[in-house]
Amino acid sequence: MNGNLTADIGKVKRYLLPNLPYAALFWFFSKCGEAYRTSPENEIVFKLMDAIGNLNATISNPIPSIDPFDLCIGLICTAVICGIVWNKRKYGVLWAIGKR
Repeated sequence: MNGNLTADIGKVKRYLLPNLPYAALFWFFSKCGEAYRTSPENEIVFKLMDAIGNLNATISNPIPSIDPFDLCIGLICTAVICGIVWNKRKYGVLWAIGKR
């Protein structure tokens, strides 16, 4: 019985620990989406500058927003970074060999 519990904890560690940075990235990018969404400006450049200024106040609340815009921004940005990391893992050696 104790052996099964140890094996289950090993499985959880094997799948949870490598994906934990992606959860942190999702939280950060959803907070960036919330800061962008709540900025009162109308033009994109001014809205981005205001969102960067309000990012500290937005991050001070650790609870993520459940607004669909924030979740989509978090999901899209995290998926892009996950794809870049996957691509570098898969083709990084081939790129380094071709570089020589």
